Amino acid sequence: MKRHIIYIYALAALLLAGCGSSNPKATVLLQQADSLMDAQPDSALHLLESHQMVKDAWPRPLRMRWELLRAKAMNKAYVPFTTDSVMLQVASYYDGGDPNDAMLAHYLLGCVYRDLGEAPMALQFFHKAVEAADTKDARCDFSTLSRIYGQIADLFSAHALWRESIKANSLGSRFAIEGGDTLASYIFFSSMASGYYNLGNEDSTLLICQQAAQMLEDYGDTLRANQCLAPAIMVYANRHDYDNMEKCLANYEHHSMVTLPESTWNENYYLLYYYKGLYYMHLLKLDSAEASFRRLTEKNRSLNNKGLGTHGLYSLYKQKNYSDSAIHYGERYVELHDSMVRCIEDEMLQRQQSFYNYSRHQQMALKQSEKARIAHMLLTIVVSFLIILTLAFVAFYWRSRARKNQFEKRLLEYQQMLERRQASSVQRQNDPVVERFNTLLESKLRKSLVDRIAKGGSEWVKATDEEWMQIEHEVNEAFPNFNNQLANYLPHLNQVYYRICLGIKFGLEPGQIAILVSRSKQAVSSARSRMYRKAFGKDGTTDDFDQFIDSF
Repeated sequence: MKRHIIYIYALAALLLAGCGSSNPKATVLLQQADSLMDAQPDSALHLLESHQMVKDAWPRPLRMRWELLRAKAMNKAYVPFTTDSVMLQVASYYDGGDPNDAMLAHYLLGCVYRDLGEAPMALQFFHKAVEAADTKDARCDFSTLSRIYGQIADLFSAHALWRESIKANSLGSRFAIEGGDTLASYIFFSSMASGYYNLGNEDSTLLICQQAAQMLEDYGDTLRANQCLAPAIMVYANRHDYDNMEKCLANYEHHSMVTLPESTWNENYYLLYYYKGLYYMHLLKLDSAEASFRRLTEKNRSLNNKGLGTHGLYSLYKQKNYSDSAIHYGERYVELHDSMVRCIEDEMLQRQQSFYNYSRHQQMALKQSEKARIAHMLLTIVVSFLIILTLAFVAFYWRSRARKNQFEKRLLEYQQMLERRQASSVQRQNDPVVERFNTLLESKLRKSLVDRIAKGGSEWVKATDEEWMQIEHEVNEAFPNFNNQLANYLPHLNQVYYRICLGIKFGLEPGQIAILVSRSKQAVSSARSRMYRKAFGKDGTTDDFDQFIDSF
């Protein structure tokens, strides 16, 4: 009897193992579609969809491969996704299987949520795709991994998280080289320039632009080489370095992507006219400057471009001493600025909605996981000895994820706070929070302490207990919830550490804080790094900690 049971189990196992290869024609079709994917994604998509009616009769492994390749072709052909129902099943099927397939499935699911406007879910599955990659395996699909980091960088840039965007583009460049895609590596590298520009690091912006332009020029892509000079042009304009601005502007205008038909332009290309307007104003060619600025105010231009064009016209007429025109365009600029603020508020509401959707989809994912677990338990009746191994693996996985997610949740909350803070500080000049910061910066006590530090020795200017009490009073008067927020992340701080946090919020420089608490500058830097590690369970820079305190 036992021998018969063994034979039954062996036969069932053989049938399950062979079911994925029982349709040679379908296998050849999928291989053919995959071979067309990079060069002709439209043809690959057409080939796959021409077999949509017959694929339902295929074994499940082939059906899942068809869905995976169809999603890949849609993404490459820029066909937007409208639902996540299919890709949730596909990602679940490949999860834990071949690393390259699992990475691709989670990457495409992230692209689905990207097209649906649900950034948190997109970021979650992009990170899952990264986690699925086995970079130590020579078979690792580094090309796809680099594109995942490119998508992550775009999400961070859209939310003004410039440091995170720079890091993601850097990793994208590295893995593109690993995958043999030299051009993509150079493009990712050049994308770091805009991040440094938005952080106010003009030297790094110029260095990246120059190096990227040279690499792309050596590669033979002159159009992209000059396209990446755009951030450098703005740096030279800010510095009034018109000689270098002229050189970059000439290459950008006549030897970059802006030489393509204007019908193919995106809104960023129209910034060319803003650069030209500034340059013409320097040369006192005011009619040419006016014509350039007016190109930005045309009917179909974006609010940002209209705002730049209107501001340029305001500056132009102010330079000409045309008071009426200057007042008109000044008022028009204010109107456009108000419209941009309203758009930002709408975006904030949309982000709140996306976080609501994020929670909803988490519940759906849990339900899908439960269904998959039940289906798996039913399947293992045929080969019963696998059930113990599977349950043990699932239990270990979720315990590990639960521990890891404790710190990830806190980091996500912190990033959300930074996002809201950065959006408001850039776009909303009259925000009450900014006014409260300005109140602290204009504090008589702060000015007195700064003057004392500039004039006296470190022993003489050490702050007294009464002065620290006054600093604490002014900080908490401007930001009544400061102590509560600080205690949520860093409970039971000692006196020196607490005073360092007060000093940061009070707008003092690290060197000034070191003197006021009678510690070395290195000791203050170490204290900030330790407090960041204590708050988030990971290493961070002193700038990261300062931004964390400023975000309250």
